Amino acid sequence: KFITKYLENRQSKKKQSVNSFYLLVTDRCNMNCKFCSINASDTKINENEFSYKMLQNQIETIKIINPKKVVISGGEPFVREDIFEIIKLLSQTVGREKLMIETNGLLLTETTIDKIAPYVSTLEFSIENIIENAKLQNKFQRILNKLYEENISTNLSFVVSSLNMCMLEKALEFSA
Repeated sequence: KFITKYLENRQSKKKQSVNSFYLLVTDRCNMNCKFCSINASDTKINENEFSYKMLQNQIETIKIINPKKVVISGGEPFVREDIFEIIKLLSQTVGREKLMIETNGLLLTETTIDKIAPYVSTLEFSIENIIENAKLQNKFQRILNKLYEENISTNLSFVVSSLNMCMLEKALEFSA
C-alpha cells in the first residue's frame, strides 16, 4: 500500500522526492556517548536489528523511493558482522555516489576501507571522542589519508551540548 500511495503522490507532484533515507543498522556501539540520540552502547544486544534477509526483501521499496542519499547509521555500523554485505547490497541498489556511512571511525582500518571503497562515496565521522586523544588523532589522520587515496569523501560532525561546549573551539581547530 505504501509503495502504491507513494507512486501516486510522486506522479501527481513531479518535484516530490526523498532527499535522505536513513537506515539504522544497529543500536549497538563500541562507545557509550552521553550525547547519542538513540542511546547506543556496547551493552545492548542485537534483538532489534533487522536481518540481511529482511533488507533484501525491502530492497525494491528502496529502489522505488529512489532517495538522493542513503545513510547507513547506528549505533556504530561497523559492529555488525554482516555490514560489508549490507553496504554492497545498498550500493548495488542505489549506486556508490548515493551511499554514506555515519561512524565514530574507531573500528576502521585500512583493510576495512579497502573493502568498502568500491561501494561508499562518503563517511561521516563523529569526532567528539577523537579530539582529546593524541593516539586516536594519529590513527584518524592515517584513516583520512587512506580515504583520500580511495576517493571517499569525509564529513566531520560534533554534537554540541552543555557537557562539551568547552571543546567546541578544539573541535573546529581539529576539523580545520
